[in-house]
Amino acid sequence: THNDAIYDPDKGVPSVFQVLEGQAPATTPPVRVESEPGKKYAYANGGYLILELLMSDLTGKPFAEAMKEMVLAPLGMSQSTFVAPLPPAKAAIAATGYDESGGNGIAPAHFVEPNAAAGGLWTTATDYAKFVIELQKEYSGESHRVLNQKMARMMVTPHMGPSESIRWGLGVRVGGTRPNIYFEHGGSAAFQCDMVGYPSGDGVVVLTNGGGGGPLSGQIVRSVAQAYDWPDFQPIEHTVVHVDPAKFGRYVGTYDFMKVKQDGNRLMAEIPIGSKAQELFPESDTQYFLRDDPTRIIFDVNPDGSVTGLEFITTYVHWHREKTR
Repeated sequence: THNDAIYDPDKGVPSVFQVLEGQAPATTPPVRVESEPGKKYAYANGGYLILELLMSDLTGKPFAEAMKEMVLAPLGMSQSTFVAPLPPAKAAIAATGYDESGGNGIAPAHFVEPNAAAGGLWTTATDYAKFVIELQKEYSGESHRVLNQKMARMMVTPHMGPSESIRWGLGVRVGGTRPNIYFEHGGSAAFQCDMVGYPSGDGVVVLTNGGGGGPLSGQIVRSVAQAYDWPDFQPIEHTVVHVDPAKFGRYVGTYDFMKVKQDGNRLMAEIPIGSKAQELFPESDTQYFLRDDPTRIIFDVNPDGSVTGLEFITTYVHWHREKTR
């Protein structure tokens, strides 16, 4: 489940329990167990909401306070917080978030993610880099300010995923090939961000304050990769094949927070819904890519030709198609 809505404090912010139960003012479905943990990989922000509640129960402190004491303060991340809504002094200097349309933006004081563990961190690129560097040091055994070497290596050990090249550790995507493995994570809302770290010491953090910042962030990461001769994140070459536009109609529909539509002879996608549509370029009848983002989309097609869902591969997400009425 995504369970990752943004709320305005003036209009009501749900509690952790209301989000878990899908009760108003929460606007997301309830969090429920779909399979035994550890049996398969699935995108599940709801799992982090449960971890948030667990941490508060075990420490006896609000999640933001516990995170400050255990993670942010030990790493010197003085410009970072999970407190929401932001205190006035922080809100006055925080970035305003903008969706892809531009508009008036969302003022920081009116931007609350109740699922803080999954997406509630306010930070700076410098502070976030401190986290990346510490994880690198803990991985190599040079430091243990937050974790020990065993736990750091567990975090960066690839486990489940859709393929050998797209695997997940604990909280981070793990890629590359030994000895040059890397850990990576992106974030999105009215902000599009990314970080990459190699245990050997290289890394980059990119924060943007726009819903359309993903292509910019990706371009910056690829530029750094080229400049520092990284083995990964180099520009990808695709071969476009011809697909009869008459086949595009079967893909049209809504998949979680992505909408696919046909515009003449082109297949388009709003990612997320309501954003400017991007063209999907075919590599085969069922596999497509975005030109300005390292994203592949693979449609699930039954033998009878019906489409049941799609695989959205950037950080791996599987979205089911909503049933038409």
